[in-house]
Amino acid sequence: MPHSLRLIILFLRIASGLTFFYLGLSKLFNPELSLTLRDHSISSLYAWLAGPTPIASIPSNVIAWIFLVVGAFITVGLFTRIASILAIILVLASWLPTVTFTSFSPAQFINDDMIMVLALLVLVFGKAGHYLGLDTITRFWKRRKS
Repeated sequence: MPHSLRLIILFLRIASGLTFFYLGLSKLFNPELSLTLRDHSISSLYAWLAGPTPIASIPSNVIAWIFLVVGAFITVGLFTRIASILAIILVLASWLPTVTFTSFSPAQFINDDMIMVLALLVLVFGKAGHYLGLDTITRFWKRRKS
């Protein structure tokens, strides 16, 4: 893979990871900020995180910690594929309740949430953790053991 493409994937990984890290951090330590961010990019994700717990048995702080940990893992490139898949699940869990099938609107399907899902899919299939990430160390350990 060309170095320029690796560099773009690296920046995409860091930007996506920091987005999730910031979501968790703002929910845990500044709840008012989560309410303000509802009007910004990825608004349904912010609203979902700031609102009531989506699954009644899970406290909202646990979900915020999941966002924080997933964001940290994606940012540093550790277990990037697993963390990116979890991030896709979180985005889809926040987006799916907003979709209405009674009236078709392309804006429901082409929005910031879907762009984030596509970016995370690039991280899953692009070996994003291997480019200046800690996945390189885990790959080295696996080779060394075998």
